[in-house]
Amino acid sequence: MPFIDTDRNTDIYVSNIAQKPEVIKTVFMNDISLDTMTEGVTAEERQISQAIFNVLLTLKSERIFNLNFGSNIFRYLFQPATSYTISALETEIRESILAVEKRIIIKPGDVSADTNPDEHYIDISITYKIKSTSEFGNWSNRLYL
Repeated sequence: MPFIDTDRNTDIYVSNIAQKPEVIKTVFMNDISLDTMTEGVTAEERQISQAIFNVLLTLKSERIFNLNFGSNIFRYLFQPATSYTISALETEIRESILAVEKRIIIKPGDVSADTNPDEHYIDISITYKIKSTSEFGNWSNRLYL
């Protein structure tokens, strides 16, 4: 099956890819719509944000060939909103992310879970440092109970 070089309008076959690795980048980058990018946010930051989301919303052992991927935050649903439960939830979030996401650093105090028992949700906020750029990022989401 040929790969199409959009710059030159020629077919590049699998045997030629080893000789021209820059073509692979060109082919795959054309599939990404640049219109959806948020100004001031790099591609790596978006990828990390999506990775955190994927880790938190995947149950551990849900992926058959990667049993350590995911978290057990859903076991905290319907638990009383005590300081112990919130602390355990924050630890679960931090350890689950760091187990699979090697591009960031999360310190123990950088994960917070604020509860609102009357509205039945928990606001999760994570501050992390990107290893490659030394920039800080923030991920937040609301978990409804």
